[in-house]
Amino acid sequence: STHCISSAASDVYKRQLANTSIEWMIADLAIQSAGGETVPIYQSNLAHEVEYIVNDCGAAFVFAENAEQLEKLVEQRPKLANVRKVIVMDGAAGDPEWTIAWDDVVALGKEKLEENRAAIRERIAQVTAEDILTIIYTSGTTGKPKGVVLTHANMAYEVRASLDIGLLSEEKLELLFLPMAHVFAKLLQCIWLGVGQEIAIDADITRITQNLGEVKPAVVASVPRIFEKVYALSLIHI
Repeated sequence: STHCISSAASDVYKRQLANTSIEWMIADLAIQSAGGETVPIYQSNLAHEVEYIVNDCGAAFVFAENAEQLEKLVEQRPKLANVRKVIVMDGAAGDPEWTIAWDDVVALGKEKLEENRAAIRERIAQVTAEDILTIIYTSGTTGKPKGVVLTHANMAYEVRASLDIGLLSEEKLELLFLPMAHVFAKLLQCIWLGVGQEIAIDADITRITQNLGEVKPAVVASVPRIFEKVYALSLIHI
C-alpha cells in the first residue's frame, strides 16, 4: 500500500506505496512521531491514480516498496512537483537527487535520533487527539477518489471500544494480511498498538492457509471474500 504524510508543524506531506509489512509499520510510526499524517495508496493502483492522490494530498515524501512501485513514480515524475524524495524500501534507489534507499534512511535516522532526541520527544508530545492521524482515499469508482480525514481521537475511540467488547486482548495473537490502504487494516494496526498483543504480518494472501497452521492466531480479521477463498482452498486439500 502507499501512504502520504503531512506534518502539521511544517506542512510536509509524504506517502508510501508498499504491501503490508513491518517496514510499513515502522515508517507509519515515524510519520506519526514527527507529527505527520499518513495517506495510504493501494500498491495495485496504476501510475496515473498514484499521481492523482500524491498531488491531491500534497505529498513531499514517498515510500515505495520496490522497483515496480518506484517505476510508477518515475513515470509521473514531471507531474510530481511537490515530491522531494522517494524512499525505496526493497532494492536499490534510482536518481540520488530524487530517491534514497530504506537502509540509508534508517542509518540517517539513528544518527539524527542521537543528535536530536529531546527535540523528537518534544515533537511527539505535541501531537494531540484532534490532530489528523491519516487520510484514507475512497476507491473512486463514482468519480475522483476523495480523502477521508481521521483523527487520533477517532482511532483511539475504536481501540477503547474493542477493549470494552473483548475483541482483542494482550494474550491473543493476531494474523494481519489486509492492505494498509484499507481503513479496516488501519484500525487493526491501531488496536494492536493500543492493546499490545502479538501480531504476525504477511501480505501474501496465497499463504493464508499455510500461515494459519504455522502461526495459529487467535484472531484473524478480514473481509468475507478472503474467508471464502480460504474455505475453497481448504476443500481442495481435503
